[in-house]
Amino acid sequence: MFKLVAHSYFYAMTRRSICLVPALALTLTMFNCSTNTSNSKKEEEVAATPEEETLIPEKEMTKEYITTFQIAQPERITIESFQKMSDQYDSTIVPKGTEVIDGPTIIRIMELVKALPDKGEIMKKLGDVPLLEVRLTYKDKVLYFDYYSESIKTPDTSFYTNPPVQEKELFDLLNSLLVQMN
Repeated sequence: MFKLVAHSYFYAMTRRSICLVPALALTLTMFNCSTNTSNSKKEEEVAATPEEETLIPEKEMTKEYITTFQIAQPERITIESFQKMSDQYDSTIVPKGTEVIDGPTIIRIMELVKALPDKGEIMKKLGDVPLLEVRLTYKDKVLYFDYYSESIKTPDTSFYTNPPVQEKELFDLLNSLLVQMN
């Protein structure tokens, strides 16, 4: 018996997340008869599976806002800067962006992220302000956080009344890594 397992997926998209949803699992079974004996069947099972070490492309992973600044070190960090936050949804070309894969740079970014408190003290009503999106890519998921007009939105979706020094240091470091994209 030969068994082939194939998976098909479709994408469910919302304003701030992309989800990979299994749509179909197909199993195909075939029998192989042996010629050595009259009524015996040899059965063999082979499953088609993806390689274990293969990274899932970022666009196919679930993208979620961070729930805490105390997170593990990602494999890569993607930074995108928009002149105004509405540009992110208008299919506008990203004016500045970069992907960080350098180990020491990722470690420094994560040191600054982990030094930030998870809760801010105030809520802000934002207009169409500049946006800096930071995506942390792991093997199976993408977490992200945003800066609005140089102020980080905390995991509890608030902002700091008296911002910690690390907020400005992190913003300056992220901004220094950006390159013009055309």
